[in-house]
Formats: sequence, C-alpha cells, structure tokens
Amino acid sequence: MKKPRYGNHFMFFLTLLLPTGCTDQIGESESWNLGRLTEPIIAGATPVRGSLADMGVVRISTRCTGTLLSNRHVLTARHCVRNWNRHGVTWGASFAPVTVTLEGDTAADDQAVASSDIFEPNTTSLNSGDYAVIELSAPMEINDATDEFFNPIYNGGDASLVSATVFCAGYGNDTEADQVAGTLGSGFGTLRTANLTVGAASLGTLTINRTAGQIGAPGDSGSTCFFGGQVTGVQSTCSGPWWDQNGDGDLQ
Repeated sequence: MKKPRYGNHFMFFLTLLLPTGCTDQIGESESWNLGRLTEPIIAGATPVRGSLADMGVVRISTRCTGTLLSNRHVLTARHCVRNWNRHGVTWGASFAPVTVTLEGDTAADDQAVASSDIFEPNTTSLNSGDYAVIELSAPMEINDATDEFFNPIYNGGDASLVSATVFCAGYGNDTEADQVAGTLGSGFGTLRTANLTVGAASLGTLTINRTAGQIGAPGDSGSTCFFGGQVTGVQSTCSGPWWDQNGDGDLQ
C-alpha cells in the first residue's frame, strides 16, 4: 500500500498487493482487461446491507471496489478505470465514465453516481502506479449530509502495520480463479469482509496473510483495508508467481 499525501487534486498512497490471494486474470482478449476482470473476499463474512455505507465502501461498475475519501472522491485501483495491456505492458484506453454505487439498507436506497473526472498517476508500470481517484458528478449522501464525510489516511510507517490486524471489505469473488482450469472464479457483487493480518511490508507494498481461508480475490481490486478507522492503501493485482492455494495441485 502506498502512503497517501495530498496533491492539488488527488493523493498518492501505498498500493496494497495481496500476493497470497490475488489470482492470475484469465483474460477475454490479448488486452487482458483487468478493469473488467478484477480482484470479493474468499470465505468472507457478509455484513448487513448498507451497514458499511458510513465507512465509504462502494462498488464500481467495472467490477471493482472503491473507498470514498470524501463525499465526492473515490479511491480505487487504476486498472479499474483504465485498461492494462498485460502483454504489451502498457496502459490503454480509459473506461470513463464509470458509475459508483453506495449501498443503502435496501436496493431502493442505493446511490449510483457517474464519474465526472478521474485522476491518475503519471506512471507506465502496473504495480507502482495502480491507483486512481474518481471524482463524482454529485456527492454521495452519508448520514444525511453531502459535504461532511472524510476517510483519514493511515500516517504511520509501513513497518508499524506488520502483524497488525486490518479490516478488509470488497465486492470480489467468493470462489477462486484456477489458472490451470482457466476459470475466473465467481461471486462478484456481494460485499464481504474479513479481519486479516499484515505479514510483511517492503518498498511501499503490504503483504496480507491468508487467514482461515480468507483472502482478497478478483473483484476486490481497488478496495482498502482499514486500521484504526484509517485507510491503509489500495488492493492492486499481482503478476505472479502463483501458489497452490487450496491444495488441489492447481496453481492460482
């Protein structure tokens, strides 16, 4: 996870990678459209509908997750808003506009707002620049207000999070992708949560340990893990190597 600092329009932060849980994206084309085939939490708990709205957890129309930083700004992964050409190792076309949905107590209470602008880093690599901030065309209403919401960014050192338990939430899959079988996993669109442990920190990247089978998965891309009510980073995607995560002999 890259530590945030405020710029004129957006923040830089630690890119959260989950190498023990992110999976090889089996693409529909040579472009490997990770924005459409992204990283819910495997074996996660399902919270009461709308109960995480005041934490700013949102679903993004490119099959991703995001976190509101304010009523009008959403932190997510860059590959959720722009195509990453894995084989060409380049950033491709933007997916803008995208729609961001904040769940209410019922579907009728959901707020779905389109983006008006997207701020991205000026980088050419994936993992060092896989973050973006979406500016919404209208503010989300949280706790009956449209201008009071704020998600603080964790300001401690990277090493201070090692061995810490963090609260993670995302709309990703609940079945794992299987590189050998060529399956992408399934279950995107349901919000799930898990308390996970930070195993290591190195060069702005936090590694999250698999806990009781729980780990991030496709569809969780762009989500964050909270520590002490603070945003610690952004879940990105991984480029391998692959692990036999469930002991069936297949690499994920």
